Amino acid sequence: MGHSTESQLILLSSTECTLSEFALRDFINVEPFMAGTGVLVIDDVLPRNGLEAARNRKTEPWTGDVYKVIDILRRRRPDLVVPLVNTAPTGTAVVVGSTRAPPS
Repeated sequence: MGHSTESQLILLSSTECTLSEFALRDFINVEPFMAGTGVLVIDDVLPRNGLEAARNRKTEPWTGDVYKVIDILRRRRPDLVVPLVNTAPTGTAVVVGSTRAPPS
């Protein structure tokens, strides 16, 4: 059995990337390693109010502006399917449909 560099499940959690530019960078960096049938999950994409969505922490929980990545993916990557799931407390996005090849 050979080893694959493709991942079936990748989680981008806002504990590592609470600003949209970092979340987008992380998506771009890991997407080539997703299996064609893989799933990428982005945490904390449904802030309940403006304070939770602020770029500087003002509340707990805090989402930062990671929610902006969802709009970017939907506009720039129509090949992806990006449903939102209303998980507590601040939502999750599920990204499927990636066809980007891993680096050789």
